[in-house]
Amino acid sequence: NQGHEWDKAYQSQYPFKKSDIILIGDSFVFGEGTTSEATIGAQLERILRKNSKDIKVHTLALSGSDFNAYVQLLDMVPQKMSQRIIVCFFYNDMEKPPYIPGYKIRDTLAYRIPDASPSLLLIKDFLLRFQKLTVDDEHKRIVYAFNKSDPTFERRWNDLAGLIKIFYEKAKERSTERPVLVLLPIAVSYTNYPLEEAGRDLVKLGRSIGFDVLDIYPTFKEKLGDGTLYRSYPEDIHYNAAGSLVVSQEIAAFLSNPNEYWARGQ
Repeated sequence: NQGHEWDKAYQSQYPFKKSDIILIGDSFVFGEGTTSEATIGAQLERILRKNSKDIKVHTLALSGSDFNAYVQLLDMVPQKMSQRIIVCFFYNDMEKPPYIPGYKIRDTLAYRIPDASPSLLLIKDFLLRFQKLTVDDEHKRIVYAFNKSDPTFERRWNDLAGLIKIFYEKAKERSTERPVLVLLPIAVSYTNYPLEEAGRDLVKLGRSIGFDVLDIYPTFKEKLGDGTLYRSYPEDIHYNAAGSLVVSQEIAAFLSNPNEYWARGQ
């Protein structure tokens, strides 16, 4: 009921129009680590309004969510009541394997122990005080999720593909233009990027389903070089305002002129 009431409250204050853009995602789209004016959606809207004052970018985002939640967020959008629906994929949207070789005790405690027993929770919270998960640890977890030699990879990849297909079908019913899948790279040095193959696979998957797919990694590599300088703070995986701006500019370039965008080799 609370979610339903929130949906009605949002739509009464910001009614959807057919010229609108719907931007869906997790904490990266929500803008964790930045101000409300520096989010991907806010910066995208300012760029697009230079050419069209009537455009509104609706940001529908939940921190810590994944494609299961993205599909549910689509229920807020009436059918054929937006110009474009854009979903941002960050690489932690891929389900993690149950075991990551050589991983620290914190990962086991934080992600593998069920939150069922109060006594177990107390033990977990006590032990977590002595373990620190660094941003490098988090990126290693994300990268390992795409390790094709992991015995659970095929099942997890197929589950992800199934959710992306469900999202596409629902998005197609709610927009007048082809849905867009945006791939957000991890903020690391791009000299030897560990997710190039995963990115190519996701581009291929998204296009086979029917999405227009924008992979932001090549632009980050060209314009930023070292993604660690564009984190919201050094020990965080999220982008700062400058990193979010690059994402917004790339989406805006595509929306403004798709043919020109593809012609320049994106």
